[in-house]
Amino acid sequence: MSEQVELPDRSDSQAWLSAQAAALRRVAALRPNLPIAIDWEGIAEELEAVAAAERNELKSRLLVLCEHLAKLAYVPMIDPRNGWRRTVREQRDRIGFLFEESPSLRRRVPEELEKLWVKARREVLAHYKIRDLPTRCPWRIEDLLDEDWWPPEPAELRGEPEAVLAAD
Repeated sequence: MSEQVELPDRSDSQAWLSAQAAALRRVAALRPNLPIAIDWEGIAEELEAVAAAERNELKSRLLVLCEHLAKLAYVPMIDPRNGWRRTVREQRDRIGFLFEESPSLRRRVPEELEKLWVKARREVLAHYKIRDLPTRCPWRIEDLLDEDWWPPEPAELRGEPEAVLAAD
């Protein structure tokens, strides 16, 4: 009697790749002496590597997104702002594409955000002397990913006292 397993829809590559890797391992364990030469474990590892690459791309794009939103919110320099906005739009678009291909990736954002914020914060502080850059991400995930949302401008651009100096 065979076990009936429901496979995830292929429209979610993360879920599908993980399920396929697990299924290949089950087949390899149940039928170790199949007469055909298939590297079941190797195929499973490759499927997992593809899934990991998608997760790494998401983390990379979230890191760049956080870094540039932090610059927009805390660095009172006018000249680079258009480039920072362009980078934010691009990262949001690319993250959106990843979610279209793998909707289950969206669930990974909350668990990664604080770790990525720490790295983004470190990068901003390495280039700019900023007071009051929060140690925790100050924005909601929904805002970070919302193409119409932008953080408030730094106090200095709103006419408040200076809080940053270029480090380099």
